Amino acid sequence: HVTGASVPAKHWLPLALDHLANSKLSVAQRTNALVVLSGLLHASGQASAQPPPDAGLLMHLANVLVSDELRAAADHAPARQQLLAVAVNILQWGGSRCQQVSMQLYVLLLQLFGCEEDPAKRAGITDVMSRMAAACGASSWHQITDAHAEPLFTRLCGSAATWSPGSMDYHAVRALLLTASPSSLSRLAHPLCCVLKPIVSDHEGDASLRLSLLQLVDTLLESPEQGPSLAGDHAGTLLTHVLLPPLTWRAGKTAAAIRFAAVTALATLLRRQLMQPKALLQLIGDGTLLPLLTQELDEDWYVDVRNMACFVIEQLLMLVGPKLNHEARRAIYPELIKRLDDSSNQVRVAACKALAVFCTTMNADYCETNSGYLAAGVVIHMDDSEMSVQEAACSVLEALAARKPHPVRLEIMKVRDRFRSKHYCDRVLAACEKPQT
Repeated sequence: HVTGASVPAKHWLPLALDHLANSKLSVAQRTNALVVLSGLLHASGQASAQPPPDAGLLMHLANVLVSDELRAAADHAPARQQLLAVAVNILQWGGSRCQQVSMQLYVLLLQLFGCEEDPAKRAGITDVMSRMAAACGASSWHQITDAHAEPLFTRLCGSAATWSPGSMDYHAVRALLLTASPSSLSRLAHPLCCVLKPIVSDHEGDASLRLSLLQLVDTLLESPEQGPSLAGDHAGTLLTHVLLPPLTWRAGKTAAAIRFAAVTALATLLRRQLMQPKALLQLIGDGTLLPLLTQELDEDWYVDVRNMACFVIEQLLMLVGPKLNHEARRAIYPELIKRLDDSSNQVRVAACKALAVFCTTMNADYCETNSGYLAAGVVIHMDDSEMSVQEAACSVLEALAARKPHPVRLEIMKVRDRFRSKHYCDRVLAACEKPQT
């Protein structure tokens, strides 16, 4: 502290940086060197008598902090803590001159954010990001991302073929996307889909990386600001390039976990209505979407995949149900009826919810025969031993009765006398007497 406050930086900073950049240092030794550098910068920034930092020294410092040696150190928590302290003290020491090294500081903070899993510590890094924006004369961190995100993304994705969940470039890309402004993310959406496609489609590739990328996409889609920016005009590309390829069945629990991550992100995309119905109808019409969803309904490794697939179909029907042709509807409802015999009551109830939406989005000219088949497949479950399944099945038939009362009434009258729970039958019959909607 005495040295930093009393001696000009040109005398001690080159020595400190030469030591810090020494490739032979261990992580512990590099962390200790960062402690010393942070103290020097803090004292120099506090000392009013010290001259402002030289532009060349500031650039040298920034370049060392994003060098390969320091990138590797960022993977260790103590070193991350000291790197963040150095970043804070650079902002105080450099002030508005930090604008000259904004790209390097941007990269440094992204690496720290991407490596950090602790929410509290991430919040601390986010605070430093805001302070950096202010020091650089930007109105917000988003203005920084607008200036640097695209060229940095292009550079980082040059190593995409060698990414792993622990690689520094992947950490930085992940952080870049999570902290990007909506406008930046919108511009990055298409190149991102192109980068992710070969990775998530490679069934022999790093499973943990594929899983992490799909979870990242789901996180972005969940964001109120970033979801519309990521999907937007590129929702169709996101679906065909990133979310659908991992749904293809492969044996094993790991492959099933990847399918679950993909179908979860797909559910988020549809639930948040981030995709235009026209694009969905095109994927249904060309035979791309429904076979994959049917496959997920038959998932034999994870019950959660079957449950989520039912939810996806429910959301799909809410978006495009009234516009589906009869052929697509005939492909959907028998698969949902099969799930009423699932080993999981949760899946059975989820299938009923999807069938109820199937009925409420049914057009008046829908086939009476298929309506009768649907009613016949559901009615037996109104006498199930599980009350939640009974109630869910009854809701399906009430919804169908509002559209097609005649076939529903016929099926109810066939079973009412032998059912234990006759009040469910009476509820459906009452629905059949109401005016059709």
